[in-house]
Amino acid sequence: MMKPISAEQIAYFLEEWLTAVDSPLHRAVEKTIGEKLFHASDVHFAVNHLRETVLDGQPQNWLDEVQNEETNHGLGTDLTQPQNSLREVQNEKNTLRTILCLHAGNLPLVGFQDVLAVLLSGVGYAGKLSRKDPYLLQSFIDLVRKRYPDANFQSSVDISAFQNRQFQEWMFAGSEGSLRQLERELVSRQIIVPQHRALRRTAHFSAACINEFKSSDARDLMEAVLRYGGKGCRSVALVYSYLALEEVAPMLTEAANEWFHQNKLDPKPLPFVRYRKAYNYAVGVPSLLLGSHLMQAGVASPDHPEIVYWQDYQSPIQVKMNYSGILQEVYGCGNTELTPLNLAQRPPINWKPDGVDTLRWIVNSEF
Repeated sequence: MMKPISAEQIAYFLEEWLTAVDSPLHRAVEKTIGEKLFHASDVHFAVNHLRETVLDGQPQNWLDEVQNEETNHGLGTDLTQPQNSLREVQNEKNTLRTILCLHAGNLPLVGFQDVLAVLLSGVGYAGKLSRKDPYLLQSFIDLVRKRYPDANFQSSVDISAFQNRQFQEWMFAGSEGSLRQLERELVSRQIIVPQHRALRRTAHFSAACINEFKSSDARDLMEAVLRYGGKGCRSVALVYSYLALEEVAPMLTEAANEWFHQNKLDPKPLPFVRYRKAYNYAVGVPSLLLGSHLMQAGVASPDHPEIVYWQDYQSPIQVKMNYSGILQEVYGCGNTELTPLNLAQRPPINWKPDGVDTLRWIVNSEF
């Protein structure tokens, strides 16, 4: 029976992938940027963020945390033994499991957390990579397979590669609008079984509740709004503040200009953004052009990543209730129990998309 990759080996693979001079990641970055799949600044930001999070022991801490919880809930693992014990206890069951991961492609490396969670759990991995991001994740998968040829680790940009596999478990991140049709297609092609276990993540934007506003808050807000073109589920699309948009406009403009300069990006807005700005002016809705994005007051209807809504302050609880099911996070500034705004695009590796711990979801399987 195939033995899962140990946590120590995973740590070694991660270090080699992210730091070695001959790592396949370098070529993947070059191809991704060369083919203009993502802006260079976003690719480098995503890679550097992974270096900050996975090379400081966060993956091992994540595994330890889940192991300890499983032990406390009756798995019977002795905490005095090495911390791979959960994976050893579940070895026989996990080697028989393979989880299908359908990765989104709206951000570079957006599916990496899922890949790492599957690796840490010891189950098999089958990954449908996005054609919008076909190189970055694949470079890590290639390295793992090179160093551990027997690993149950497979990937493809073509969903047909998994025809008739009849997976019992799968994970999805993307639009809720396409989910039902996708699920029917997967069942009809016998990629998944009709009675399956699924982890569906469909939240697609975040909000910030700001009590006070300093220049550092303006910079953090611009990072949360502008990074990845505002297309990530952790990107801020709604801002709630006691201050009027006009009061903070100079700070926001300065912070946006600084952000575009540092990231060497063209701040030119798309035509529909200019049209929205002109329309707002005509009807008397306060709005502020921030490079490629528009910040506006008025009725909030998050419909484009380039449009951000500035709203009168509401409590975080009320904001979450208003956008239940589609809101990812609510950030705050200063002394707050909310997720800090400066971590909007820099989450820890064990953050919980749609409120679900991915690694815990995998190891808690009843299959």
